[in-house]
Amino acid sequence: LEFSPDGNTIASASHDGTVQLWNTKDGHLLHILKGHQSLVSIEFSPDGNTIASASHDGTIKLWNTKDGHLLHTLEGHQDSVYEVKFSPDGNMIASASHDGTIKLWNWNFENLPQKGCGKLRYYLAKNSSKLEELEFCQKHLIVRSEP
Repeated sequence: LEFSPDGNTIASASHDGTVQLWNTKDGHLLHILKGHQSLVSIEFSPDGNTIASASHDGTIKLWNTKDGHLLHTLEGHQDSVYEVKFSPDGNMIASASHDGTIKLWNWNFENLPQKGCGKLRYYLAKNSSKLEELEFCQKHLIVRSEP
């Protein structure tokens, strides 16, 4: 059971694998989020726009709280995930599993191009023989701009 940061929504996790989002003012069911086998832990992001759910199926699912759509599934644990938490700034997610690991997941994609370019520059500096791959990528990169 988890309250949203603004207190207007409460989320409940069920052993049937669903997360249910409820309006706290009138008790109205807002969304039923389906996708897990069995749930263990849920957590709202600090801004309340995303909820993370951890499951016995070894995954973490990220959901849009406004429309109930699945945003992403994080896979990497080898056993049940029993805890999931957002960092205070909402940019990272921590998950703990019965496989004995704690994983940190980057959830801030706003600066992903800058991070990706920096990692690519570092990689190419160490692997100069791969420059032709970069040239191939540049030829096939499509950039779209929104008005």
